[in-house]
Amino acid sequence: MTINIIQIVIGTILLGELIMCIMMSKAASDYTYYMCRPFGIPFSMGIGSIVRLVCAVLGSMLLYRGIIGLI
Repeated sequence: MTINIIQIVIGTILLGELIMCIMMSKAASDYTYYMCRPFGIPFSMGIGSIVRLVCAVLGSMLLYRGIIGLI
């Protein structure tokens, strides 16, 4: 049960950071600026997009597995 809770917390953090990136953006330039800086670490556009995609997929999987494990 504790593993499931840890998965939910980590998945929520990963997806919450992505949602905050989208919500903080007011224009397209803001969106690309925040998109290339996952967790405040500056990357190039290509690497930043790949890291964002991996974080989104990993966060979704962890959140799903955590919730299913608790049910």
